[in-house]
Amino acid sequence: MRDRKIRQRHLAGPGNTIPLQRLPGSPIPSADDSPWPATAGPEPNANRWTLALALILALFASGPADLAAEDKPDKAIPSSITRVHLFDGQALLLRTTAVDLPAGRIRLAFEDLPEKLLDETARLRLKGNSDLRLLDLRVETVVEKEFRTDEARDAEKELKAAEQELREATALYLAQVEQRKALSGIELKPSGDDRPIISIDRWKHIFGFVDNSLTDINARINELLGRIDSARRRLEIALTVADRYRSQKETKRKTVIVDLEASRAGNYELALEYGVEDAGWYPHYRLTLEESRSSTPSVKLATAVYVYNESGESWGNAKLTLSTADLTNPSRLPELQRWTIASVIRPGSDRMARKDEGYAETEADYAVNDVAEAPSSMHRSRESNGPAAEPVQTKKAAPRKALEQQQRMEQSVNEIRGYYEKNLADVKEELADQKAREARDLMDDFRESVNEQENYYYKRDFNNARKHASRTLDIIRRLTPAEKGQFQREIQQAQKIQSWSYEMEQSRKLKQNLTAPGKQVPGDFSMDAPLSVTVASDGVLRSVFISEKRYDASLSYEVSLNRNPGAYLTARIEYNDRQSLLAGPVDIYYGEDYGGTSRHPMVAPSEKYDLNLGKDPDIEIDREDRHYETSEGLFGTQRAVRYEQEFTIKNRRSYGVNMVLYGAVPQSADDRISIKNVKLQPAPEKQEDNGIARFRMNLKPGASEKVIIQYQLIHDRDVIPVMANEGGSR
Repeated sequence: MRDRKIRQRHLAGPGNTIPLQRLPGSPIPSADDSPWPATAGPEPNANRWTLALALILALFASGPADLAAEDKPDKAIPSSITRVHLFDGQALLLRTTAVDLPAGRIRLAFEDLPEKLLDETARLRLKGNSDLRLLDLRVETVVEKEFRTDEARDAEKELKAAEQELREATALYLAQVEQRKALSGIELKPSGDDRPIISIDRWKHIFGFVDNSLTDINARINELLGRIDSARRRLEIALTVADRYRSQKETKRKTVIVDLEASRAGNYELALEYGVEDAGWYPHYRLTLEESRSSTPSVKLATAVYVYNESGESWGNAKLTLSTADLTNPSRLPELQRWTIASVIRPGSDRMARKDEGYAETEADYAVNDVAEAPSSMHRSRESNGPAAEPVQTKKAAPRKALEQQQRMEQSVNEIRGYYEKNLADVKEELADQKAREARDLMDDFRESVNEQENYYYKRDFNNARKHASRTLDIIRRLTPAEKGQFQREIQQAQKIQSWSYEMEQSRKLKQNLTAPGKQVPGDFSMDAPLSVTVASDGVLRSVFISEKRYDASLSYEVSLNRNPGAYLTARIEYNDRQSLLAGPVDIYYGEDYGGTSRHPMVAPSEKYDLNLGKDPDIEIDREDRHYETSEGLFGTQRAVRYEQEFTIKNRRSYGVNMVLYGAVPQSADDRISIKNVKLQPAPEKQEDNGIARFRMNLKPGASEKVIIQYQLIHDRDVIPVMANEGGSR
């Protein structure tokens, strides 16, 4: 509209003349018809015709087209996520769709996108030979209230039914109270010496009737008080349910709006690319030792990743690419901006600080101007595609029926709550407020528990969320089956939070042993998952298979000859792939038996590396200890004891193994204790000064060998030796 006004002003401005074309049947104006005196230049009457014609031409030439472009509503198009490029803490999503478009300009909207969408990453992909041209792209935040119209209608119906039941029971109760009051006011005894107007028998009959009537009325009153109590309980629960529907939860989603121009009508493929936060991956592995295939052992290494998604948008059947790059890190040289220096006026000075453009009175004015002069990277990247608009936030209009339902619910709750408070004041008997008081306490606890449960849920406090969800379910279990039916949504939500909190707690514990991929490899390391994946937006770690391959390996064992000796296996793997492997946990399996968890190192292509596989249960080591007092200590003040440790190592595998064994000979830390006559069998390969001896052993399949460590301990009889540490160590 502003462009149209400028164009009109230009056409009708002073000194502008537009030649007139006479329409058929229209008179030609003459100079004699003009009330203005003749002057040089255009005549005033002609100017009026010129202005009118200019307005008509401007309206038809530019007005309708501009109105069509401005007022044309957005066309929401369905799309699906077909590819996910997953980074460390972020993800780049690709949404694709095919849509029939007419020739000319059109505005399309990709709706219901997550709030965690990174605005600066949104862009539209078009094919190189496409007949489409992108004019504008902008991101809007849409605030929408959640309306559960059908459920709210049922809640309002139950609320009014509970109120009606309470009104009926209360009306009957008040009527019975009035009858009791009237009967209690009847005076049957004569006063003074007045003769009774009826016989004694008749008087007794009337007295009995009044007494029986009062008894019946009191019984009915007690029954009605019970009905009032039940109706109040029903109303307490109905008000609690109605309150849940009164407070509508606001959700924020984003919409990407694109303005396109098509040179011809046809079916076009569109792809919207955008980044989101709170999504990532961690590498992990599974290694299986397979010795039964041949006499030469081999290992089968399965590569997988743990994927998590808390972006607010689930991925369904999408192709997955994993990367260590940073999505928000710019990949090109930053652009230098104009650098200006200005002055700031000291307080009390009358001088003005001058800038290149205009004047400023405070330092804040300079800051504002500098920011305005430095366009963001998002704006710079879009300048080639058309003007970029700042992201805006809009509130989505609620459906008319939903708003009407909301207003009716508000009015009903306020009116019924007012009546209920009056009813509590009118009927104060204890019998009318027993079940109702219990329900009131239950509903107070319920509201508190649900609010805490949801608060902890959104704060990702898993333990407290699970605790309050369990409390919510316990409260609902104390209701009758009919009352529980009104809380099905709350039951499902609490059960969901229980399950989700447990899974998230397990995921958090698992993350403690994982290493983020972005911290391992500088630059862009990437690999593709072979199968499409479906990942819900719940933050739970899910394992995604990448590859599995068998590699040749040479195995070696290390043994510590201590109290609980074991053979710990190390595999030297010949990795011959072109894809690097990142560091991460690896689950070790001996065939189908789980052997423990180890740490997989980062491996370059075609590299040989060592991997600790844990304790091998198929290498058996038995220990036998013997000690006896020798003849040297039978007489005198000293005592001599000979110790002997015998280790039997047996190979139960189908191939020969090489192993290095470490044993320790005790060292004296007290001058009153001496160690003599040390014997090691077989002879160690090396013995260090600290008493550590290293043995090397080759065991054939099914073979066994022994290692014996002997020494003599001599000390005074009043000295008690204390073994500080015992056993082999590297």
